[in-house]
Amino acid sequence: MHAYPLSLCTVMLVDLRAPAGKPPENPAVLKKVLHELIGKALRGLPENTRLAVESAGNAVVCFMGDPEEALHCALLLRDLVSQRYGELLCMRVALHMGPAQVTADSNDEVTVAGDAVDRAKQLKERASPNDVVLSHSYHDLLSRLNPDTEELFQYHGPSVAQPLEVYTVVPLPSAPHRDTLVGFLATRPLPLDQDSAIDAESIKDIEAELAGYIGPLARILVRKMQGRAASAQALREALAAAIQNPRTREFFRAGSLGKPLIPAPAGDDHGTAAACNGPPAPRSPSRADATRQLDIAPAELAIIEHTLQRFIGPLAPPLMLREIDVCGQFRDFVAAVANSIDHPEQRTVFLQALQRALPERQV
Repeated sequence: MHAYPLSLCTVMLVDLRAPAGKPPENPAVLKKVLHELIGKALRGLPENTRLAVESAGNAVVCFMGDPEEALHCALLLRDLVSQRYGELLCMRVALHMGPAQVTADSNDEVTVAGDAVDRAKQLKERASPNDVVLSHSYHDLLSRLNPDTEELFQYHGPSVAQPLEVYTVVPLPSAPHRDTLVGFLATRPLPLDQDSAIDAESIKDIEAELAGYIGPLARILVRKMQGRAASAQALREALAAAIQNPRTREFFRAGSLGKPLIPAPAGDDHGTAAACNGPPAPRSPSRADATRQLDIAPAELAIIEHTLQRFIGPLAPPLMLREIDVCGQFRDFVAAVANSIDHPEQRTVFLQALQRALPERQV
């Protein structure tokens, strides 16, 4: 079995069934209808930007590219079900942004797993028939892409049983709302040579750094937001919403490999993964705590983390914290984190890059 790198994506989970009180439909018929509907909703989108699989009777579509396309497809599905089947069938759609991993076995059977899928399944349970519901993390990113879309969503708040902060896409009966939605869905990645207040070199640096945290999605988000940011720091602030881990998000905002990562206050996630995933987890040791146990400067630790994320993505920070607790020597620590890279050739490239970044160290 081959596991692809963990990366940030938008998960659309779709549940189709007969309304409550109606005779249940044949599962085979429902499956066929669901596949046809999703095929129509995805028509025109490049196949290499999304992946559709089936999970426990639900359809799961992972959008590796433009996050706005997920909302567009969800609304198309809702309209198709309403127009074609009326009260015969109902659909619930959940949208969440988070980390997911694609795996393929020897028979080329593909599955998707990870926090993004698990949270989307929980989110779906909060949806009423023919609802499109959004998690806080996905809504937060959409509102940064286009602040004018706030009126399109209705906040439902968290529940005690399932501590997810939920937004619903409201019906759009009026022309002004429809115009706003059309304008929102029409936004597309902007070319790098567009007039911008930020120089091209800084934009490329920010994109490369963000890609280390969230994967290929960084390229799309940078091009969408660069024309709306007045400075490189403003661009970092806007893009930081896409980073799930609070500590990593603050590190990206700081924008300097030479600065130690600033731990976020406990429980203060402002609408990304922790806000959607319930009570905050126990606080991980800070860089300052780690460097007292291991002979390594905070700036060196930041460089290692940044370099490692180019190979394994968002898994780098938690993996490094785990190895810091058990390694007593610098070389042991570097060897341990290097072993998290599956392919030997990439592992060698990682070590070579680290040696160039830290010439005074023997890695």
